[in-house]
Amino acid sequence: MHEFGRFLQIAGLVIAPIGMFHFFSTRPYLPEGSEASLMTWELGLLFLGALCFLLGRRLTGEEE
Repeated sequence: MHEFGRFLQIAGLVIAPIGMFHFFSTRPYLPEGSEASLMTWELGLLFLGALCFLLGRRLTGEEE
């Protein structure tokens, strides 16, 4: 379980910035007014990354 927890921590650190990268790289190519859907996508990935990281931290047994 320790290795899986470390994997989740690393995945969480990788997933979180992907949302920001997607937002800033796609925004110029979409019509105006569609930023809300991009922001939802970004926040969803940030939440998923944080969730993966915290779950991995709990599985490895590290205290907060």
